[in-house]
Amino acid sequence: MNPKNLSLSLIFILMFGAYAANADFYGRAPEVLPGTIAEMYTTAFWIAKMKAPDQVILSSSAILAMNDSYRSRMKADPFKDADKDRIPNQSDLNRWPGRYIVLPDLASMTPVQVSAAVKEEVGKDINFMRGKYSKNVIGLKSVEFKEFGNMLAIRYTDWELDRFEKEMAADTIGGSVTPLDAVTVCDARLRIVPTFTPEQVGLMENGKARWDVWNVNVVRIGSPVSVLHHSRSGGYVFVLSPEGYGWIKTEELAFGSKAEISKLSRPASFVVCTGDRVPYYSDETCTYAGGWFRLGDRLPLVSKSNPRLVAIPFRKADGKLSSEKAWLAKDADVSVGWLPYTRRNVITLAFKMMGNPYDWSMAWYGRNHETTVRDLFACFGFELPFNAELFTFFSNNNKRVVRPDEGKAEQYKAILANEPFLTIYTCGGGHCSLFIGENNGEPIVMDTNGYGYDKDGIRYEIRRWTLTDTSQPEYFLKTNFTFCELK
Repeated sequence: MNPKNLSLSLIFILMFGAYAANADFYGRAPEVLPGTIAEMYTTAFWIAKMKAPDQVILSSSAILAMNDSYRSRMKADPFKDADKDRIPNQSDLNRWPGRYIVLPDLASMTPVQVSAAVKEEVGKDINFMRGKYSKNVIGLKSVEFKEFGNMLAIRYTDWELDRFEKEMAADTIGGSVTPLDAVTVCDARLRIVPTFTPEQVGLMENGKARWDVWNVNVVRIGSPVSVLHHSRSGGYVFVLSPEGYGWIKTEELAFGSKAEISKLSRPASFVVCTGDRVPYYSDETCTYAGGWFRLGDRLPLVSKSNPRLVAIPFRKADGKLSSEKAWLAKDADVSVGWLPYTRRNVITLAFKMMGNPYDWSMAWYGRNHETTVRDLFACFGFELPFNAELFTFFSNNNKRVVRPDEGKAEQYKAILANEPFLTIYTCGGGHCSLFIGENNGEPIVMDTNGYGYDKDGIRYEIRRWTLTDTSQPEYFLKTNFTFCELK
């Protein structure tokens, strides 16, 4: 080897070694968290505690009726006679632009009214990006989004923000808007800002926890959306979706008639994805993946006699909708029809996601606390609301509000009075967890915990779906909390 090249190689090794030795990763919390024991980290431990693990708690028709009942209640005044401490905080409900409690009925609006709504919602996105949304629109005090940065935590300049605003093309929204029907052809990110390249994210702080808060959710494959506007380049469309108003990449949806879309979004026979992430393939050998669908997503069956052959929504070159055939592997983690709603199935699904990292805004196609729980129960047919603070209104089985001044003993008593595996609790501005049982009289939950704890002068970050006790998050017992009993 050339001595010069050898010297350079040694320098590189020494430099890289020094870097690796000083790499500053966050301290990962141990696999067995405080307040839990190793045996708990298996499904067998919890199934052994169940009285009737395979009993069907609710039929599919009863679950769908609960969905309809919730939507009907929300159209009226759902908070009219509710305990004031049970009513969601408006700042939390409207933390992101584009949210709504009830899906707006565009069919009942005139084109002029639709235009006014689109201008208002796009205006919220612009204000949010400019750091004005929280202060001027909804008066948030706890979270002030003032500046944003790219994936390298470099603050955006005014000219960069001007470029994003230009792409939103608010000046091209006409005086009347006629919605166009479309459907997502993959799991699509719903964005607040239509960015151009992957490194263009909206980091909300230049500190330890960095989230792309220019994203608000993931819209499921096969979801009907109303296209209301398009970006200046045409790379994004502004839509009304099941997850709210926002921007979706144009290539991630296809245009079609309501009838065509309904066949794919509300199929009579279908499979539900019961794995964390399951591929579908272009041919029966299942050699090359053609795409993926995620826990709780569903795809229509081409034939009831063949549970491996599904129909997928496909965008043709002209943007129009086509239904194409795809194959599932023989051992694909799916259920034909809704998964039977049993205690065993709940805990089995929950453990399939064990260790998944916390993704607050779903910008990495991950999940946070509420979307993990939503995806889990979607396998049974539940359509839980977008915000965990609304969970308590999805089910009227338990209207109890537990307050910190009641004391730990009463708080524990209130939690343990609920049925494990079927109860979600919500605390502290919308944080939610799945109640699964107790250990020595202390409640144990499963939670996509975005927090951590200090011990012996060391900070341990959890930030994953796992088991915890009531010490996590640290504000659990310091805030009011409510319940959602899904039975």
